[in-house]
Amino acid sequence: MIKRALKAIPVPRADAQQIHKTAIGGKDIRGVIISQKKRVEAEETLILNVYQASGRNKQDISLLFRVFCQKNDYITFEVDCNKWRTGALLYLICRDSGWSEYWWNYHQLEFLTAKDAKRVESTLRRWNHNNMEYGERVAFTLFDQYQHVVWQIK
Repeated sequence: MIKRALKAIPVPRADAQQIHKTAIGGKDIRGVIISQKKRVEAEETLILNVYQASGRNKQDISLLFRVFCQKNDYITFEVDCNKWRTGALLYLICRDSGWSEYWWNYHQLEFLTAKDAKRVESTLRRWNHNNMEYGERVAFTLFDQYQHVVWQIK
């Protein structure tokens, strides 16, 4: 992946009020994901923009990570420190960075809209060749599988 091309992809406009509503609407939600699909260097790229909802009553909204996924590779851009990371999203949000806000799991993440979740689910089903039924939170299960498969390829 060409990092310069990935970094140049504009972040979608985020409605802070809608992110706030999503964050307070679920139990222990700390992060909200907005998904995008773009072509980068003729390769289909799925982008997960992970926003953190923190502060008093989860009013402070900030873009934390941008995860760029292509069929056989992924990389994460950590916005706060302007660094590229190669770890899986679950490991990045669960690392000990000195901030308790980073001790998350997938149950503390939610997609902003059903369309965001469906975009991720359909893309990952195609890439993973997986049509199994998983019940609730399918996109997160497929995303975890996708990252594991890519990790094995690397």
